[in-house]
Parts: sequence; structure tokens; C-alpha cells
Amino acid sequence: MENKEKKTGKKVLIVIAIIAVILIWIIIGLFVLGTLLDDGEYDDPAVSQIQQDVEIEDVQELEAGQETEDVPDDGTWTVMIYLCGSDLESEGKTACSDLSHMAFAKPSNNINVVVQTGGCKAWHTDEFTDVLDISPIDKDSLGFYHLEGREFKLDKTEPLVSMGEASTLKNFITWGVASYPADRYMLILWDHGGGPLAGVCYDELYNSDYLSVEEFSQAIYDAGTYLDVIGFDACLMASLEIAEALDDYAHYMVASEGVSTGYEYYALLNTLVSDPGDDGLKVSRAIVDSYAEENSDDEMRTMSVLDLTKLPALSEAYSNYSGELLLSTQAAETFRQISQEAAGCVNYGSNSESEGYTDLVDLGCLVKNTKEELGRNTDKILSALNEVVVYEEHGKKRERSQGLSVFYPLKIDDEYIERYSMCSSNPVFYEFLTVLNGEWYKIDWNAFWEEERKTSDNIKAMPDDLFESVKNLEPVDSRRVEIEFYQGFEGDDYKLFVTEGKDMVADVNCLILYVTDDYKVGYLGSDNTVISDYDNGVFTENFNGEWMAVGGEFVYAELVEHGEDYNLYSIPILLNGEKMNMRAAYDYNTYEYTILGVTEGIDEENGQASRGLQDLKEGDEIQFMTYAVDLSGEIASVKSEMAKLGNPITWSDDITMEDKKLGDGNYLYMFRLLNIFNDDTLSEPVVITIENGKVAVRGDADEMREKLQL
Repeated sequence: MENKEKKTGKKVLIVIAIIAVILIWIIIGLFVLGTLLDDGEYDDPAVSQIQQDVEIEDVQELEAGQETEDVPDDGTWTVMIYLCGSDLESEGKTACSDLSHMAFAKPSNNINVVVQTGGCKAWHTDEFTDVLDISPIDKDSLGFYHLEGREFKLDKTEPLVSMGEASTLKNFITWGVASYPADRYMLILWDHGGGPLAGVCYDELYNSDYLSVEEFSQAIYDAGTYLDVIGFDACLMASLEIAEALDDYAHYMVASEGVSTGYEYYALLNTLVSDPGDDGLKVSRAIVDSYAEENSDDEMRTMSVLDLTKLPALSEAYSNYSGELLLSTQAAETFRQISQEAAGCVNYGSNSESEGYTDLVDLGCLVKNTKEELGRNTDKILSALNEVVVYEEHGKKRERSQGLSVFYPLKIDDEYIERYSMCSSNPVFYEFLTVLNGEWYKIDWNAFWEEERKTSDNIKAMPDDLFESVKNLEPVDSRRVEIEFYQGFEGDDYKLFVTEGKDMVADVNCLILYVTDDYKVGYLGSDNTVISDYDNGVFTENFNGEWMAVGGEFVYAELVEHGEDYNLYSIPILLNGEKMNMRAAYDYNTYEYTILGVTEGIDEENGQASRGLQDLKEGDEIQFMTYAVDLSGEIASVKSEMAKLGNPITWSDDITMEDKKLGDGNYLYMFRLLNIFNDDTLSEPVVITIENGKVAVRGDADEMREKLQL
């Protein structure tokens, strides 16, 4: 019995030893595989991220010469990617990063991936050789590639031309379809985007020439291929105006209402291989889901899938809604209410002096906000919108987003009229824009509408009573708008009283300025803390002696959006010496600020949007900036020149933003009145002193004028 027990014990020890050896070899194997994937020679963050994103088992299969997979019963796909590299590649290496993600996806005989490269001053293929098998991309020619296994093979090159030309895009689509015919087609336009007025694909070799909405829709029409999916791997392109330009040429459209960090191509292509579906919806949803997963911490993210076959009903309803909107301009009070409701909508891109303006608001939010004043078509629009937006995802600070934006000018610009007329088929909203910018009286609207009634399907379908009202419009004339006011104390409160044109005042907020010991003036920014009584035209100062500070340093902060539960602010900075804008949010529920990231904003010359919000990194040097102020005239004005504000800070993850008590000294407070035509007026500066932490309003700046050199 004793010997039997000893033998059993030996067997147990032997089994344990064998298991231990197997575990050791598994650990060694995983270590070797990890070394192959990241051998220490490639420390580029983009390369490391690609290696982290790809599943280990997929790499093992690929390294072992994985067989390509066939898609059962669901047909073949050709995915055409129009890769306009621009500064996203030359400065950020983003295009090569995306090519690497494509190369790691599971290959399939039924999936063709074709790419055209161009529009870029420098390609970084040499820095991605560990994860990307492609010959060096020539910046001086257009390259046409297809993906074979993990290798991008060059099919041909063509002489360099602008990727911002319609003919260049048409040529790529025609080549892709002829060379790689399939049952279904997807086209992805890759680069910066700027929304309906600023287009997509900015070629940095041709002075940022870009594809306008008119150009890329014409290119797709000329190519003669119906697309199952059209995707915009670019910012701000999920707009009604863009969708309307494409509804005859594609089934599904995938785009972001706001700024975007880009598609996840590994997930997109793997979905096509494993479960493509029968009409493009599954892969479109996969783009949204993978984007949401990758950007789960981004509270400003948006991504939508639009069914363009359902668009006509929405276009007709929105055209009629635009008619109601246009008619609201006949009564100043109603016009004011509409302007206020529109200003309170979710807006996208950048809409501030420091970042520039994109003037895009959420369609669903706009319609809901104005339901009380413009309710005739509200239900039709929301019902049709629900049919068009078949899938969408958004972040916490975009909870009112419903998947589709529209152009609505938060600050009117004369160029908008011509650019809008070229990108949109909504003549009613076009007339609304002419009312806003004061050009309405220059056009023969009777003749205009007679012609539109003959040619425009939406105008043909417009109810007769609405059409006749629009045709005979008599709007408030911006040339005759006069707002008069006075300011002073009423008891202990300092107030501004509008005596003429109170119905014209759409928004009132405050500007805060500080006065240095040597009587120089600096600008701290704007906020919506004014106590406003629009019905009576009375606005009360409500300054508590605190202002926004980041890392203990006061900042210039400009209010760019005020939602139901939050405010969004833009803060101009120098980030490691480069001009940028910090984005921050204030939550009314938690009474806390969140720093969301940094952005370059909108390019002043061409309107392209910076891609996504960048995260701040440990050790980044941040210098806060402010605007110079001119107090020499009757009314103060803000200059475009900028100056440093306070001391620089070095970023670390424990830095917070909070309201902080301003120090003792003199401050200037001004009311800013925005009228229904988006023109603003500043009141005379009011002197506020802080002494021993106590805030006191002293009245106007007469006593300080000489010292301030007014």
C-alpha cells in the first residue's frame, strides 16, 4: 500500500513538471512574438499603436501565410479610397497609419481595396516598414494601388494633378470600377473636411485646392457608378446639403456632423470579409461602432449613417420649414425668438472669433428649438429625419445631436450667399440668407420665384398658401435697424436699458477686461452671466469677481455654445510655440469644468477644419493668449492682434480648470448686444473694482479715461 502511494505521488510530480515545461514554452513563444511585433527598433507612436490595435491571432495567421477568405453568398466589394494626404500625412503621418491598418485586415478574394495617393508634400512610408508593405509613395505623381494580402501593390502612376479637381476624382472612380469590377462599391473621400460651404480633400501641392460639393457630386455622376456606400473620412460632412447633392448616386452615406479623428479601417475591412450584409448597411454601422469604441473618451464625437434613398421626403419638409423660417423675418419679435433658438442649438466645428466659423447646427435640434414659432412642418421633418438617419452615435457633450446638420449662419458673411447657392438646392433658405446679410432688396424675387416654381421639385410641392406668402415677402430691413440704449444704476444694480429696437436684440452677454497697474487693458473674454429681460429690454450686470483659470493661470475664454446642461468655451493658446485653441466645457449639473482637448480651428483662407481634438501631453508648454482692445472710440472694439496672458504652464494630468477669484484691482465690464442680423454692438465700459476680495461697480469709465488714454 505504501509503495503504491509513492508511485502515485511520482506520477503527479511528473505531470506537474510536464505542464510547467509547456507553460514555460508558451510564455517564451508569446515573448518572441511580442519581440517580432515590437523589437525596439521602431518606437514611432503611430507604429506602436497599429501593433496594439491588431489582434495577436490575426498576426499569427498572416505570418503563417493565411488563406484568403471567400464571402458566402453576399457578393464582391470594391472599396475605393481617395487618399488626399495633405498636411495630415506630411506633418502627422496619418495616411500611412491608415494604410497600415488596412494591410492588417483579413484578406479575401471577394474584397478589393484600391487607393489613389496624392495631394501631399511628403509621405512617410519609410517610417512604417515594420507594419506596412508598400513601395515609397512618390509625391510628384498620382499613385494607383491595390491591396494584395498585406502588400499594397502599385498598379500605375499618372502625372501629378490636383486632387481638388472633379476630373481627378472621376478618373479614379472610373479606373477603380474598370480594373476591379464587383457587385458592390464603396467610395471613401479621405482628408480634411469643411462642411457644405468648404468641401473636402485639400491638395497642399495646389494651394489647398479642394473638392466643392458641386465638384465631387459631378465627379460621381460623370463616373456613372452607383455607390452602395459613400464615406467621408473627414470632418463636418454629415450635412443635409451634402446628402442632397449625393442622393441620386449612393445608397448609404457615413460621415460626422462634427470634427472627426478618422475611420477605423481594420474593423471596416474585417466586417466586409466576415459579414458584409446585402446592401452596405452592416459595414456602415461597423464604421460608426468602431469609431465610437476607439473614441469612447471623446465627449464631442459624432458619426452617422444616412439612408439617402429616404432623403426626398426630408428635403421637401425642410424646404417648407425654410419657408416658415423666411416668413418669420417679417416680424422683428418673431425673428428675434428664432435667432435666439438657433443660437442655442448644438453647433459643430468652430464658431468663435479665435477659431473661425463653420456655421453648422444640428437639424433635429434646430427644428425642436423652434417648434413653438415654426411648428407647421416640425413633425414631418422629425419623422423624415428618423427615416434618413438610420444609425448614429455621439458623445456626452453632443447628446442633442441627431445625426444630420444644416448650414445656419451664426455669423453672416457676404461670401456665404454665393457659396451656399452653389452647394444647395434650397432656394428658400437662400432668400433667408439675403435677408440676413442685407442684400435682399437687390433681387427681383417675384421673377425668381416664378422660375423656381417651374424648375424646383420642392418648390412645386410647396403648399400654395406658403408659396404665395414667400413670394410676397416683406422682411425687416437691416438698413433700418437701430438699437438705442443707455446704461446706469437702478438701485444697487448696474443695468443697460434698450430704448429703441428691443425686439431686434437677439443675444446679450458680457465682456470682462482687466486693467494693469500702468493702466494697460487686457481681455479676459465673454460669458453669458448677464441677467436678461428681453421682453422689456433690460439687462443687468452679474459679475461675481471670479474668472476661469487653468493650472492657476487666468485665461481668455470665448463662449462658443450654450446648451441646456453645459457651456463650451474656446481658449486661444500657444502650444509648444504653435497657435492652437483649447476647448473646455462647463457642466451645469456638476459645476465643474472639463478640458476636452486642443484644435487648430478653421483655416481662414479655405475653411478646412482641423481633424478632431488633440490630447494634451505630459510636458507640453502652454502659453495662454488674449486679444488687444481698442478703447479709443465712442464704443470699444476688440482688435485682431494677440498678446500673451499671464505665465506659461507645463501640462500634467493633474492640472484642472476652475473659477478663481480675481485679484484686487480695476476691471472693465461691457455689455455686448447681438442683433437679429448677427451684428454686434458693445456698450461703454463700466469700471468694477475688487478690494480685499469685495466687488463693487463704480460706474462708467469717465474718471479713468485719461489714464487709460481713451
